Amino acid sequence: MDNLEIFLSGFNEQRAFLHLRGMQILLSIAISNILVSAILIVLKKGLQFNSMNIGWNLVNLIIATFGIYQVDQAAGTLNLAASIDEIHSLIEILLFNSGLDIGYIFLGLWLISKSKLKESSRLKSFGQAIIYNGILLFVFDLAFSLVLKSHESALLKYIENLY
Repeated sequence: MDNLEIFLSGFNEQRAFLHLRGMQILLSIAISNILVSAILIVLKKGLQFNSMNIGWNLVNLIIATFGIYQVDQAAGTLNLAASIDEIHSLIEILLFNSGLDIGYIFLGLWLISKSKLKESSRLKSFGQAIIYNGILLFVFDLAFSLVLKSHESALLKYIENLY
């Protein structure tokens, strides 16, 4: 095994570990949001907000579970091109999701403004829940992409030193 293969093996195992940790964090966020919102519904506090929050976080739970399932078990065997492609794809997905998160925030703001015209507490609560989750996911997606970008830079520096 040459030096590049050894480096790539460690790099990809670390990338898989980071991917797994990121999905575990998202899973923890989803489960905790569902539990807290369920408790608040039982206590009859914020029914509409917490109902939307549970729905939103059920989707996050599915995404996180799928993400954990997708973690590449053969990460240590990827070649250079596949290694670059894998981490770059993850970063692109997270940055795209960050853009969607901003859209969710604006959708929530729009629902709140509509709620004032229609005097609808339901629209207001749903808007607030969407804003809350949009901000939460924006922070998660951006932070996770920055962690992966830092990891990617280690690969690029290694390649740069080869030539």
